[in-house]
Amino acid sequence: MDAPVIDLHGHPATLRKPRASTALVLASRGYDLSDDADVVTWTVLGAAALRECWPDDLGWPAPMRPLRWTLGKPIASYAQDVFDALAEVVPRSKLYAACSVAMSWARSHAIAETEVSEAEGFSGPPQGA
Repeated sequence: MDAPVIDLHGHPATLRKPRASTALVLASRGYDLSDDADVVTWTVLGAAALRECWPDDLGWPAPMRPLRWTLGKPIASYAQDVFDALAEVVPRSKLYAACSVAMSWARSHAIAETEVSEAEGFSGPPQGA
């Protein structure tokens, strides 16, 4: 899957791969996108994904680039702050679409259940290494 390209301010940005920890947190629960509450949560959390995946060498669309999310911060309140700042300068339709794309992209990089089950009980180097 090719990295998505997002254009929020006239300069296309190719999203980078998220850090594993952020991808895992964003993928830690399922969403029913036919449920309005889940759509809102998905979209707002998508702002955190957008910040996580935004290239460092490209200007952030809002006046202040937020620091990347860290494990000690509640992800929902972090995402809400990022979303609200972007909503002041980015047309809502563009923002909603970008957040959804970023959320899907970030979640696609989370560790899969099969990878977890394959790693269970692992305690040494690969055989023959």
